[in-house]
Amino acid sequence: MLVVSECLSSKNVLTLRTYMDDKDDAKSFIRKFGKFDDSHWIQGNRLNKGNSSRFVMHNKWVCSFSSHRKVESSKKNQKCDAFIDILIKIVTKGSKKNDEYLKRDPPLNTVIKINPFHSHNCGSADALKRLFIDPEVKSVFLKYFADGLSPSQAMKQNISRLRTLPNYIVSLANGALNPRPWTIYRLWHKYLEENYGSFKEPFERLEEKIPDYLNQGIHVVMDKTDPWVVLVVTPLNERAQKLKNSSEIIFMDSTSSCDVSMASVTVLLTATKGGAVPIGVLIHKQQTAVAYEKGFKMLMDNFPLCFNGLTYPKIIMTDDSMAEKKAIQEIWPQTTQILCIFHFLQAEWRWLMSSSSNILPVNRQQLMQLFRKAVYAKNHEDFQDVVNEINHLEGNQSFKDRFNENLKRSQEWSMSYRNENLITRNNQTNNYSEATIRILKEIILERTKAYNVVALVEFISIIWDKYFINRLLDFAYNRRNQKDYELQLTKMKSVDPNSILQIDEFLYKVPSSKDSKKFYDVNTIIGWCSCYSGKQGGFCKHQALLKQYYDIEFPNSPVTDSNERHKLALLTLGIRDCPPKPFYEDLNELPTPQTSIMEKENLKTTREKTNLQLCYKDFSNNLQDGDIENDPNIRPSIPLNNNQSLNDKFTEKWEDFTNSINRLGELLQQDVSETSIRHLSVFTKKIKNIDTTSQAVDFIINNSSSSKRGRNIRVQPTSVARRRGTYKGNHRIGAGRPPTEKSTAGRNSLLNKNKKKVVKRKHNLVQSITNNQANAKCH
Repeated sequence: MLVVSECLSSKNVLTLRTYMDDKDDAKSFIRKFGKFDDSHWIQGNRLNKGNSSRFVMHNKWVCSFSSHRKVESSKKNQKCDAFIDILIKIVTKGSKKNDEYLKRDPPLNTVIKINPFHSHNCGSADALKRLFIDPEVKSVFLKYFADGLSPSQAMKQNISRLRTLPNYIVSLANGALNPRPWTIYRLWHKYLEENYGSFKEPFERLEEKIPDYLNQGIHVVMDKTDPWVVLVVTPLNERAQKLKNSSEIIFMDSTSSCDVSMASVTVLLTATKGGAVPIGVLIHKQQTAVAYEKGFKMLMDNFPLCFNGLTYPKIIMTDDSMAEKKAIQEIWPQTTQILCIFHFLQAEWRWLMSSSSNILPVNRQQLMQLFRKAVYAKNHEDFQDVVNEINHLEGNQSFKDRFNENLKRSQEWSMSYRNENLITRNNQTNNYSEATIRILKEIILERTKAYNVVALVEFISIIWDKYFINRLLDFAYNRRNQKDYELQLTKMKSVDPNSILQIDEFLYKVPSSKDSKKFYDVNTIIGWCSCYSGKQGGFCKHQALLKQYYDIEFPNSPVTDSNERHKLALLTLGIRDCPPKPFYEDLNELPTPQTSIMEKENLKTTREKTNLQLCYKDFSNNLQDGDIENDPNIRPSIPLNNNQSLNDKFTEKWEDFTNSINRLGELLQQDVSETSIRHLSVFTKKIKNIDTTSQAVDFIINNSSSSKRGRNIRVQPTSVARRRGTYKGNHRIGAGRPPTEKSTAGRNSLLNKNKKKVVKRKHNLVQSITNNQANAKCH
């Protein structure tokens, strides 16, 4: 509160007496006075040197457009004489004798002298933009930076915030509220230095931040010796290490140029029902075998059982990087290494397209087709036939030598080997890793290199981790559709669920959708089927049918019920923060008593313990081919859902449909014409061409759906006919003078219409092989 006892005016100077505690009160007064007269005050010369025994403070603030510390030619040197002089006296017995204002209660110990008259314009937009940033606005921008916003994003966010204020038009011109870009970038660089340390020596600052990360449950471990390596494991990554999939197959990929120092990021991923999730992230200096070995060893030293209680994963899928493969063999020699099929084929095609291969262009497609045939051979016999065919080729010796060299490691890329020996869950490519790396660079880093390693750790441990959490919660909250699951069920609509045979508690026989006499073996505990789609542990249509009619939980199935959504939420949020299971139930699902839930969980736990060491090959080898109906040990399973009600509904609807068709025929007979007979013949031909149940279902769905007219506003045919030149159709007519034949402006010009459009090559390997051209790069 400003208490003014006396206000004197002399030569444009006002003198006030008030009470202030310390320097902070004086600075607060300066800020408030600056907002009052739309000006900014900077501290001038200190006037209390050598007189500290008489007063607490004596400072003078001058206008920012004064000549204080400015050259003569500066635009901000307006030689403004406005100032604020604040003197805070010390209250003692001696000072009270000489100053009567100090005798009051409270004592008016502060003398303020103000010259509020500026020699320049203070209210124009040009003057307002030059004001210094307000401390409150500065703290807002620092919060934006802490949330991961870049300077440009922070400025846009601040402008959006100012537009909500009543007088936003003037506020947008005010440099104190809406700082200029150079001010924000200077603040940004200062924030980076304070939070992430220096650019050349970032590890000192990273060591200081490690205890803070640990308080949040984030493990950051580093080794500064050359080549340096940093390991980052978040609470989500630590929970993902306990998943069963983390022991089955790990996807690994590396990328460089993530920060200014060109550091590389290596991510180790495990598959979940909501997409891939890292079990650990490595940041290292180089992509060498030594750096990879040091990073893998660091992971094992800190998390020795990070593969679902095992010390090594059964399978690791990588690109064909010799450094990665050598490090994996050194740290995890028991692990089976497989290659991404796409990158392996792409490397072969690029070699065929290169001049160093000495392959004629006319032979490239034929050789590539043979190579693909060898990769995708379904069994060992087909694989050997292709190998013999390649070895008996005439000429093309360089291709045969390269193929025989790759043949020594055929277990890494042969589909026949995977079908007979591995559980890959039908993951033949490294798409999980490629998509994850793209998310890091395009969404998290926004194609901008991080400031240094400390900033990169911040992005990975906080922002990237939040992205994974939000994506998993979309699945847990049932916000993602299940088109794949519904498509699998559509393929099995012709199969009668009563024909499913149960061998034992976890083994079933499901009939084929094309041949009812042919049965496939399904193991529910492993998630395996004897069909081609399920041989490697993929989720096939036969497993989908069992899940639909028997409510069986498969380890490889998509998220379809509340139990699976609750488990996914436990992975995402942890036990402490995860809501109870009823929160994830369907809209039409009644709450289940807690006792039945516990009994169901105990039953599933007992099943997993008793069948954990069973392999899908044991089930397929122990089953003898024979007459299934005569086997007394096989009992038909009774589906849970009763189809009688569905049959009754279908009969009722079909009667309505036939009555409607008869009525339609009666109406057509009243006015017979050639047009109606012609279209009736076409419609009848379409119905006669339907041979299967799936075709019948598609025919009903397609003919019952309403047609969409699009978003264009239709134009009358007479109006289209009156349009001159090339302006035909429903699109809008361009403004201005109509284009001539020689005009190149606009899409409707004749030159642009006749000009051949250059189409960019697609990143499609099959299409590139068909066109006999190099495959386009996506980066």
